[in-house]
Amino acid sequence: MFRYIFDRRKTRGLLLQALEETRKMLKREEKMFSTAVDSLMYNREADIDLHKYDVEINRGEKVVRRMMLEHLTVNPKQDLPACLVLVSIVIDVERIGDYTKSIFELGRLYENELGTDKYVEECRKMRQLIHPMFQQTIDAFIESRLDEAKEVMEKHKRIKANCDRLIKDVVTKGSIPRGKCVVLTLLARYFRRVSAHLSNIASSVVNPFDEIGFDDEL
Repeated sequence: MFRYIFDRRKTRGLLLQALEETRKMLKREEKMFSTAVDSLMYNREADIDLHKYDVEINRGEKVVRRMMLEHLTVNPKQDLPACLVLVSIVIDVERIGDYTKSIFELGRLYENELGTDKYVEECRKMRQLIHPMFQQTIDAFIESRLDEAKEVMEKHKRIKANCDRLIKDVVTKGSIPRGKCVVLTLLARYFRRVSAHLSNIASSVVNPFDEIGFDDEL
């Protein structure tokens, strides 16, 4: 669908701009995610202002909505499916920013070292799985790459199962301090949600409009 847009830049001005704004939002969130997780797991100082990034992402969502409304007002019968998809998935894009900010805030609350036990190592492995999904999602969505989209969705299934297992083990089997238990449980939950929203965006390449985000229950 969106490769078709790029082939007609002169007649798809607002739609192309909205697509580019969506790409920029995802790139900002890729940086936010990396910074927030490193801040929590390695006690590193953030090299970006995550609050400012989050404000820019919220602004981006409004910009995309406004562009789509203007485009459909002028051309109500032109590019309707693409406009509906963008208005739908930009909500998922904005939610990713919220969860990455929550990860960062969690790190500011928990000042102790997480250490290197098996639960922390499992979180590190999940972070390594999720981070490349940002660029894969961008490539799948912008270039209509079906294989990339399916790979993002398959990765989410693995991450979802891993997060659910980790939460269960930390709560029922772990003998770790209460504060650390809360942090790891929340972190796994936030990982699951970031992965889920990336999968939702990728699903717009694979699924018809009415089934976007419903290939796998969040």
